[in-house]
Amino acid sequence: MRGLNCRAKRTAVRSVISSANPCIVCLSKTKLNSVSSLLVLETLGAPSADFFFLPATGTRGGILLAWRCDRISLANPIIGTFHVSATVSLGASTTPWWITSVYGPQGMDEKLAFMAELHDLRDMITGRWLLGGDFNVITSCADKNNGNLNPRTMNRFRRFIADHALRDIYLHSRRYTWSNEQSNPTLVRNDRVLCTPSWATINPHHMLRCLATAVSDHCPLVVNCASRNLGKRRFHFERLWPKLDGFLTTVDEAWNSIPPDPDPFRRINSRLKITARRLQSWGRARRATSPFSFKLCAKSSTASTWRKIHV
Repeated sequence: MRGLNCRAKRTAVRSVISSANPCIVCLSKTKLNSVSSLLVLETLGAPSADFFFLPATGTRGGILLAWRCDRISLANPIIGTFHVSATVSLGASTTPWWITSVYGPQGMDEKLAFMAELHDLRDMITGRWLLGGDFNVITSCADKNNGNLNPRTMNRFRRFIADHALRDIYLHSRRYTWSNEQSNPTLVRNDRVLCTPSWATINPHHMLRCLATAVSDHCPLVVNCASRNLGKRRFHFERLWPKLDGFLTTVDEAWNSIPPDPDPFRRINSRLKITARRLQSWGRARRATSPFSFKLCAKSSTASTWRKIHV
């Protein structure tokens, strides 16, 4: 956050948080030596919020882990040098899982201590685990837009992920999460969310995305675990259909089945919809009644890709 000791900054942060309406909020680099309930209220805008926090060292670091008490419960805090962790309970009938908010250091020696602390933390806790924040370290060359890389640090981070069988949750709609905001910017994916396979199993609809903000040089990350309505399946025209018997008849009957309409735009829209539906039904029926089905794979003479032709 680059500091929450300014009321204008807390107001700006609250507007971003309100747009996502989360149950749990993890803020790093608060630059606060102490956190009060009033400050959390100004930042989250939720009177029913509770929190754990890691004090900043002077004007560096600081983590705030807050949650809505009316929706969720956090307990058993573990506060380290670079993280704040707690158990999350959704109700009496559910098994608690662990959440960790991190803020990775920039110095090389501190990065080693950071990785060691995360290893020790995992040895202390068991079960489902979700951890995220500003790790200040990347996993591959693709996480940075220039060649200024540290292979040893990347290898250590990848080894930590592999040793504890963690999943790097896919980030939708954005490749990088931090910018130095220069005319020729350095772009890095310093921020990410990791989880254990068991956590992903109990949250099968989880999705990680970014929010837009002018408050920080980092992009806020949102993990949404609610089920989503994927909507209707899009119409897909098969290239093979015009070569099959019955295609033209199906199109002709569907196109002319719409009653007259004086509005030409509404008329063409209705004809396209009914034709698409009839073709989908005709295609399914043809596949179901076909005496055989096979795939013919032919390698193109001008490309190394393969074409699949369904008959």
